[in-house]
Amino acid sequence: MEFKLFDEKPSQQDLFDGQNHSNLAEKISSILAMKDINTIGLDGCLGSGKSTVLSIIKDKLKGNEKITFIDFDVELYHHGSTKKALINVLHDGMKPKVKKYIESAFCDYKNVALGNKFSYEKQQKSSMSAWTFSFIFTSLLSIQSFRFFLLDLSKFFNNEPYNAFTLIAESALLISPIITLLFFWMFKSKSNSINLSDIIKKIA
Repeated sequence: MEFKLFDEKPSQQDLFDGQNHSNLAEKISSILAMKDINTIGLDGCLGSGKSTVLSIIKDKLKGNEKITFIDFDVELYHHGSTKKALINVLHDGMKPKVKKYIESAFCDYKNVALGNKFSYEKQQKSSMSAWTFSFIFTSLLSIQSFRFFLLDLSKFFNNEPYNAFTLIAESALLISPIITLLFFWMFKSKSNSINLSDIIKKIA
């Protein structure tokens, strides 16, 4: 039994009498030479000769140094990242014509497109408001007065001599951070961006 195997490689020339593929390739080649043309679509059903037309176009324009042909077959990369493969193929195809002094920037553009390199700008505005300063100051006073408050409170319960005014002042200092937060909640401006949690975070 004899088997005949056919090569699916596109023909390099137009084998039809009407030369429709050559005529189409000639027309597309002339269009590609125009400055304002960026995209050309070649559509056709399977086996209609699209690859043959492309081969003829390459042959007609192979002497044009301003045109670079880069082949990308989607079917070869459909199991992986098509976008990544396309970027790499474009980069490798264009690299031979890139000038030496921009090779580094050209490589950086590829890495940015692949997501391997990125940059960001961080803006942070930090300021200590009067409310925050007051809360920290009263917290320190509260901590310092706590020991004296316990001593005078012990004298009060043991009927020992004590200064009532001092005990009241120490009590006020002890709860002064809470009073500061209450005043902040009552009198803060609606347009003020700082909130209660921001004040507490300042001392964290």
